Amino acid sequence: MVKSRQVAHSPLALDAMKNVGADLKQLVPDDLHSTIDNCLTKYEQHSDGQSAAESLKNGVWQMTFVANMSADPGLLLAALIAPGVSAQIMTMDDMEALVGETHAQSLSALLPALQHMSLIDIDIFSHDRGARNIQAMRKMLLAMVQDVRVVILKLVERLNHMNHLDSLSDKDSLAVATAVMDLYAPLANRLGLWLFKWPLEDLAFRYTHPEIYQNIAEQLAISRREREQHVQAMLDILNACIKNMGLEHVEVQGRAKHIYSIYRKMQKKKLSFNQVEDTLAMRVLVDNITDCYKVLSEIHANWPAKTTSFDDYIAMPKPNGYQSLHTVIMVDVMGLVEVQIRTHSMHQQAELGVASHWQYKEGAGTSDPWSSKVALLRELMAWQKELSKSSEHLSKTYQSIFADRVYAFTPNYDIMDLPRGATPLDLAYEVHTQVGHTCRGAKVNGKMMPLHTPLKTGDMVQVLTHKQGKPSRDWLNKSPVIVVTNKAKRKIAQWFRSESLVEYRQQGKQMLFKELKRSGLSQTQWQKFFPELGYKHQADLFAALGRGEAAVGSVMSAARSYFTGGDGRQPIFSLPQNAQSHEQTSQVRLKIDGGSMLSYRAGCCLPMRGDKVMGMLTASRGLSVHRIDCVNLQYLSHRYPEKMIDIEWERDIQTS
Repeated sequence: MVKSRQVAHSPLALDAMKNVGADLKQLVPDDLHSTIDNCLTKYEQHSDGQSAAESLKNGVWQMTFVANMSADPGLLLAALIAPGVSAQIMTMDDMEALVGETHAQSLSALLPALQHMSLIDIDIFSHDRGARNIQAMRKMLLAMVQDVRVVILKLVERLNHMNHLDSLSDKDSLAVATAVMDLYAPLANRLGLWLFKWPLEDLAFRYTHPEIYQNIAEQLAISRREREQHVQAMLDILNACIKNMGLEHVEVQGRAKHIYSIYRKMQKKKLSFNQVEDTLAMRVLVDNITDCYKVLSEIHANWPAKTTSFDDYIAMPKPNGYQSLHTVIMVDVMGLVEVQIRTHSMHQQAELGVASHWQYKEGAGTSDPWSSKVALLRELMAWQKELSKSSEHLSKTYQSIFADRVYAFTPNYDIMDLPRGATPLDLAYEVHTQVGHTCRGAKVNGKMMPLHTPLKTGDMVQVLTHKQGKPSRDWLNKSPVIVVTNKAKRKIAQWFRSESLVEYRQQGKQMLFKELKRSGLSQTQWQKFFPELGYKHQADLFAALGRGEAAVGSVMSAARSYFTGGDGRQPIFSLPQNAQSHEQTSQVRLKIDGGSMLSYRAGCCLPMRGDKVMGMLTASRGLSVHRIDCVNLQYLSHRYPEKMIDIEWERDIQTS
């Protein structure tokens, strides 16, 4: 964990809230003004003024940054509130009161997802990652794919943090900068987020290689005025050149190259700073691709080009979607100057990457959000794979997160995390148990496919259901494998157990009440007797009878004993003559305390020679012999313990 070093602070005074609010309101839509006031009041009322002021400063900076990106209301509010949530100045329970129900729903997804992303820089390099942490990393990935605003929010937070590393110890600032250089800058690069990539790299480079950074910065500073003059002169020249072409909506930009990019060129080509020729970069933005090539032709007609430094990323875009024409020209006095030529939309793509073509604005969408999410997922996978090459530990993490998993999409573009080999039926049960139960087929990427089809990462799966549908026992077959997840197997098995239970209850009820009706037992008498059987609910007894775990004869025998008291008194209800068949009239001889006597086997459990048995004395028929595990015996022994006799079979006496 990063620890802050005690330094002097000059936090934003909380009595200046009105000025802060006025500044923020200029950046956001009018319908957010009252929400801004609510959030500022929450910061102001916090008991720890300094903590609130620091969190507010961070929130204001973040909100201002994303406002310049034309962010949606959800992202704007999340940027302002996230530091307060992190500092426990406000909680998720406060959200609805602060921002209203609509925005609260957006924040309830964004802010927890931001916390999942914090796992990246906290412990991704930990060598003690258990299954719980791997699962958390998966949640982080799903959060990023589900809503790219989470990535934007995290990168804004990291960029803000990098601007304040001087408040940390050297050791901690190095740790944070290393994480940014190893994790966040590559993430921004993979997603084409140049708006974050360059400043993150420069700020991190300042702490990871302070001496080299300082040396390059000093040499750039020495020639800064001259370089600024060159930039302005080049802007004037290009503007004049392009103006003569008669193109509309042309914008020309110029800048000195970033320190880290200069360092990378020095390393790659083994050059000293003085040997780096193109430290200036110009950019020309036009309306369409045709104009890009027209401008390129005009520039080459006016200045000699360095042929080995030409790249056409319009014809062959980079893997992250970046498009532009790059050329290096020789300009008198200035030397080599790099010129990038692209359309306005390509520039937006270059600055915001996936966030530009996939409208991350709240409630918005594109003509093909599935393709956009798949593209984002693949870039995140590539980012994680690059990270995994740095250590064996991270390689195992990558295997657990990606190589052993499949990430498929529903028609609502929700991403589902499944084990490799999972099928459309597994996905159906992952969506909802009832969707799985009523599944009758599936379309994978728009085509009907068998339910046992193994899914691949990026597949779009539409589950076809029928309201009268129900699981098939074939779904649990081992060949072909139709379900692989334990969840799906468990839910299917539970359904069949539940359905069987209904059938058992119905069968048991019919069996018992048929016998009770024959015996003349009234409902009133049955309700009086039932609690004596030890079942909490009648349905449990019916199920036991249906499954054969209890016998109707046992219940009837217990009822006779209950109403006669087991002493031969006149029963309240009488058994028809044919009901006597439930008892065995055959007699058996057993040992009793060294002697023997004639006895009869109880019809409820029908004990056989060799069974462990116990006897019960009756007033009219002698000794009733029961198996020791007889349900009826257990009831009778509890009610009439004085009538129980220990007995065993006599070896040489045959049953008559």
